[in-house]
Amino acid sequence: MRILNRAKKNFKPGILIILSVVVVPLFSTLVRAQATLNDAVTQLNANDRGQVELGIQNLGMRGDPSGIKPLADRIRRGLPPDLLELSIMTLMALGDPSAGPVLFELAMHRRANIRVLAIEAVAAVNPPGGQGVLVAALSDGDAEVRSKAAAGLGEIGAVGAMDTLFRALDRGVLEASEAIGKVITANRVTDLLDYLNKLPLHSLGPALIQALGRGDVQTKSKLAIVERLGEVATPEVKNYLVDFLAQHGETAPPALVRAVRNTIQQIAD
Repeated sequence: MRILNRAKKNFKPGILIILSVVVVPLFSTLVRAQATLNDAVTQLNANDRGQVELGIQNLGMRGDPSGIKPLADRIRRGLPPDLLELSIMTLMALGDPSAGPVLFELAMHRRANIRVLAIEAVAAVNPPGGQGVLVAALSDGDAEVRSKAAAGLGEIGAVGAMDTLFRALDRGVLEASEAIGKVITANRVTDLLDYLNKLPLHSLGPALIQALGRGDVQTKSKLAIVERLGEVATPEVKNYLVDFLAQHGETAPPALVRAVRNTIQQIAD
């Protein structure tokens, strides 16, 4: 009885207001969110195709990584091709690295279009171990898979895969060029410029423009690129440099902008 009286004495009406205004609505929201997740999982596991599709869509609209595990489980049990594609795009949209294991499995799927989507998703969510999967996909039998893998390595900034990207460029995976431009370091610029003697400029242009536009590449290295392009001195080089000024002229180092403008003026149309 004394405890009850003490509780009554210490009770403050403001606490009741806080409970009713803040805590209760928050609890209700959490309950509704869990119910929505449970509903989506129930739809996902239904026998009706339309319900399964609705479940996938609902998990995506929730935008909550808690939907990744039930979706991965459903993928592993098997889905029709179109729903499998939708599931991969949903995992990509959820954007959480925990999707990595199931995406790695899908990167080895028998159908090339599924491998393409899986590789794109791996690059998008960048899970631990993703770089190794993208490197392996550079040897895939499908050209589009190889291209997406090269582009993905550039997207995740895979500096450690630079030699692999150069080898892919040797094999004609042209998307490796832009990826190299995104990850190349100053000490490898000379290696990139050596390719001007091996490959047509349209194959190397994306790498060179990427390198010129990066803030973490030294101006000295960029000037070396411009100088080497000036030696090639074709209308194609001129077009690349004009495009570079249009994209980066306002933010590039003044010395680089001057060098590019001088080179443009020296190249005949």
